[in-house]
Amino acid sequence: MDYNKNLQRILLELKITQTDMAKILGISRQQFNNIINGRSSLTDKNILTLMTSYNVNSNYLLTGKGPMFLSSSNQDDDVMVIKLKKGQSVKIVYEE
Repeated sequence: MDYNKNLQRILLELKITQTDMAKILGISRQQFNNIINGRSSLTDKNILTLMTSYNVNSNYLLTGKGPMFLSSSNQDDDVMVIKLKKGQSVKIVYEE
């Protein structure tokens, strides 16, 4: 996925550093830098964290389409919160 440019735009809009975002995602700054530079990928858990912590629109993040952030008024309609236990995973499929 080529979402690193979208992720960079989100950082600029939120006015937070890579270090701050890495802390929120629970990864090292170097790991986050690798994601930004396309050497690593966001995990499903990372995407869910961005969605729940910042109302990031996952469609925008992954495709560049739609609004960058979901408004609080339609957040419940557009976001599914999934709680995972250690060792569990989730597959996310996006439809247009």
